[in-house]
Amino acid sequence: MRVRLQYGTDGLEVDLPGRNLTVLEPRHVPGLPDEAAAFREAVERPLAGPPLKDIVRAGERVAVVIPDITRPLPSERLLPWIFAALPHVPPERIVIVNGTGSHRANTEDELRRMVGPEVHARYRVVNHDAQDPGMLARVGEGADGQPVFMSRSYVEADRRIVLG
Repeated sequence: MRVRLQYGTDGLEVDLPGRNLTVLEPRHVPGLPDEAAAFREAVERPLAGPPLKDIVRAGERVAVVIPDITRPLPSERLLPWIFAALPHVPPERIVIVNGTGSHRANTEDELRRMVGPEVHARYRVVNHDAQDPGMLARVGEGADGQPVFMSRSYVEADRRIVLG
């Protein structure tokens, strides 16, 4: 049986041997009629707690974490909406951390596509690098007593916003 999998950007066709196969496909769920309006509503009138603009002060350093290229998230749409909700925070106080985990760093071209060209030009975007001690900060110890390190850009921020 020939099956097309949603894999990468173009998909992947595979031949599955055998006759006793069941292919499960996701059920389509329509998106929001106005994503931007729904986002604005969520950050301006959250169910519990103050609006995002009241949580983050102008002088604070903000880290916004996005998933790397291996995880599908429309960061190029979400980031401008977040920054519009924080007009009092200058771009130089914001860093976008590409949460690669232990994956390879994304190229500048990939980062530009992931965050959008306007955001890429205006904000600092860094790849997390779990192998570069200079980019890491010790945050404590694990249950086994081993040291735990995290991205320095994330740790040193006053406020952290994690998308995913």
